[in-house]
Formats: sequence, structure tokens, C-alpha cells
Amino acid sequence: PRLSRRVKLLRDLMLLLALAALWAILVQPSFTPEMAMERAQTYYHFGPGTVIRSAQVPPPEESDPLFLPVLFDENNQYFLLRYQEWAALVRCGRRGLLWDWRTPDFWRPDPEAPLTCVEANGYLAGTVQDPQIDRITVHYDLTYREVNYGPLLRLPRSAETRDLQGGGFLLTLQRNMENIVVRAYDAAGVLLWEGAPVDT
Repeated sequence: PRLSRRVKLLRDLMLLLALAALWAILVQPSFTPEMAMERAQTYYHFGPGTVIRSAQVPPPEESDPLFLPVLFDENNQYFLLRYQEWAALVRCGRRGLLWDWRTPDFWRPDPEAPLTCVEANGYLAGTVQDPQIDRITVHYDLTYREVNYGPLLRLPRSAETRDLQGGGFLLTLQRNMENIVVRAYDAAGVLLWEGAPVDT
């Protein structure tokens, strides 16, 4: 027997709902940056970590048009996480209505050091273990060639932050960095620590 128009519409609606449910199960879409961050933790079997700070990715203090730009705006959010003796930087970006995560960076903070930091694709992220730290500076060289196969040129650059809320920080720098030196100072300007980012 032929199906009535109402039954056909109901059948088509049920089929669409089933396909939408299957898509949600397989794709696991993230409608918020928090959902994307949780998906990243699940994928890498990390956590659930404690968010020590999260915010919009800050713009760089100095932008160089010669270099690949790093991502910063309202469509890019970051999370600094702690889980047991590990820390992680998870960056999330929005594409249309959905949020996606980028490969996280993991490191083990040194409990004996005032701070531990990592360089990750043009960002400097870290955890602060010493509450006396008031300011962090970073000095580095940008490397580039004006022409293909030309001499490698180096431009000295620096940045700093006092935003250490939650015991962590993130600086947006540039890609193609070398000779990175990080320094931590107390409120009186006394140098408490000097070193380089650890490997992730």
C-alpha cells in the first residue's frame, strides 16, 4: 500500500534525526571552546585537568609582517591545565559555529624551579611555582631570509608580562624564534630566575 504524505514526512523526519544523531556520535562537534578543550584531553588521555587559566589568545606586543602570523583574536581561546605533575597548553579555534582544538603542548613543571615554560609555535606558555615572581621577560631572535637561499638574518625581539593570574602565563610572540632567554623578576626588579624553555 502507498504511504500517506503525513507518514512519508514523519519517516523522512525520523531519518534526518537518526542521521543527525549518528553525525553527533561520530564527529563529536564542539559548540564551545570548553567542549573542544575537553575533547583534546580525552583524545590525548590527559586529565581531566584543572584549568588554571583560560582567556582569548593575546595579541603580540610587536608584529612583523615578514613572518607567519600566529593566531590571536576572539576566535582563538587558550587553556592552561594542570593534571598531577603535568601541565598542558590547549589552544582552541572557532570555525563557523564549531570549535576545534589544536595539538596540545605538554610539559612537566620543575617543582624546584621558580617557573617552567615552553615555546609552542610562536607562543610562550608556562607555570609559575614561585609566588614572588612579579614580571616575566623573554628575549629572542627572529630568523628569516630576505631571498630564498640568502643569508640567515636575525632580528632581536623582546616581550614581557605581569599577567600571572592562576599561576600561569601565555605570551604571543612570533614563529621562527631562536636563542630564547626567559627571565623572572620580583616586584623590586631583582632577577629570580633565568633560563630557556623546556622541550615539550
